[in-house]
Amino acid sequence: MKKSRPFEMDEYWKNLPLLELSAKKFNEKLSDWYQLTEKTFQLALAVPFLKNYNKTQSINISIAFFKRCMTDFRSSFLLCDAGYPYQSACVAASLYENSRVTCCLSYSQELAQTFLSSSKPDIPWGPKDLSKMWVQSASGDKVGKPYPKTKEFEENWRCDYLRYKHLCKMKHPTLYHLNDEVKHTAIPDLDQFAPIPIPDNREEALGLKQYLLFCINQDLQIASSALVEAIFVKGVTGVTDESNEWESKYGELKGTIMNLLNQSKISDISFKLSLDEL
Repeated sequence: MKKSRPFEMDEYWKNLPLLELSAKKFNEKLSDWYQLTEKTFQLALAVPFLKNYNKTQSINISIAFFKRCMTDFRSSFLLCDAGYPYQSACVAASLYENSRVTCCLSYSQELAQTFLSSSKPDIPWGPKDLSKMWVQSASGDKVGKPYPKTKEFEENWRCDYLRYKHLCKMKHPTLYHLNDEVKHTAIPDLDQFAPIPIPDNREEALGLKQYLLFCINQDLQIASSALVEAIFVKGVTGVTDESNEWESKYGELKGTIMNLLNQSKISDISFKLSLDEL
């Protein structure tokens, strides 16, 4: 006689899309963030087609990494939308790295040459150095110069890098996230948890999803802006009406993301890191 089971395990894979659809319905509460995400993607997509400019070596390499940024962005969004926020964070950490690589290489022909002449296929800078170089370039300083020995520079790169470390904490096995995953699949009546993949549509996960959407939108916007600046401001070609229009839309998105951040439940996330932990 066939043993009875609480549900047919053979059918679970086929039924997962229905559970993920329920998570999507819950995500109607994220509609403002979703509108921002669509606009961020559209603005990024326009960057390589803004003008038929003379591409430098550093711009060409940066655009290749920028393509990866857009793929990471879309993938992280889809995972978050389907109810898998921690898995979304894994890809968001990749987006951070590709975003900073795009920025640094687009700003510096010397860095691009260093990468191409390296004996190893890996980027020769770790995330911490990428963060420092990006903050250095964003302040108007030339990438590759000695880092400024100022309190402002130290605080800025550490705050930027802290967010990456936070994403990595979600990516790596940790007790905090294990506990959260267990709560997510808890079966109170049985005093146990279900060790099966279930999309997270809890109200408590709203702040976490907002945080992930903040991260991926900011990182794709940062990479997009760096490329536009490298192409139109730093000598590849002059500023045009087209680039001015792009910058205007970019400014609107920066304002939108800050407004959504201030209205979000991100501060409710119980797991936090401090600068002292870097």
